[in-house]
Amino acid sequence: MVGGIPGAIIASLAPADARGRYQGSYQWTWGVARFVALALGTSVYVTVGPAAVWWFSAVAGVAAALGIGALAPAIARRTAAPEPVAAPEPATA
Repeated sequence: MVGGIPGAIIASLAPADARGRYQGSYQWTWGVARFVALALGTSVYVTVGPAAVWWFSAVAGVAAALGIGALAPAIARRTAAPEPVAAPEPATA
């Protein structure tokens, strides 16, 4: 596993009352991905050959990088510190 960084990112993006659901969904997708990758990857490796697995991995990696790049502005907006509110000028009498 990559450590606590992805979990911290998910927690910071989730609304406070939905952090558990976000974390559960995130972990569930990892479990499904591991199962599918092992089952499908092994089948493709045996039937088509190792080159197909490596080419698919290359395409999937590029697609993932482009997806993260597309999401970067939205993530930056959601995790940015709020702008400070300017204090009103004191009234002079």
